[in-house]
Amino acid sequence: MRWSALCVIFVSSLCVAGSHCPDPTRRQAAIGGQAIVGYVSPQHGKAFSFATVRVYSSTGQLAYVGVTDKEGSFTTDSLPEGDYRLTVSGWGGTSVRLSHELDKKYGSLGTSYSLDLMDNECVGVGYGGN
Repeated sequence: MRWSALCVIFVSSLCVAGSHCPDPTRRQAAIGGQAIVGYVSPQHGKAFSFATVRVYSSTGQLAYVGVTDKEGSFTTDSLPEGDYRLTVSGWGGTSVRLSHELDKKYGSLGTSYSLDLMDNECVGVGYGGN
């Protein structure tokens, strides 16, 4: 009985350890804007409907909590510039930097930013016009 419990724990830890994005450049994102707008891509044919989204400041304080909509999209409240840790229940977490420098660089183009949260905690950044 103990051996089977240890095997389950070991296999579970391998699954968690292997779930991180294999590309280190896609484990975090920098965006402009006043809020984090994101979309959790369907994984294994399942949308991330009504998943809890939490955003923590660099000091570890909870800065936002909300849920994705039925398609897996979310938008945080307005947040100050800085570094954040974003977690989505059932998906994982990533680091996000809100930078007004990006707004200055691309702001004249009317750019809006969004995160695409993909398999294995990989993150992509989308850019679009306002």
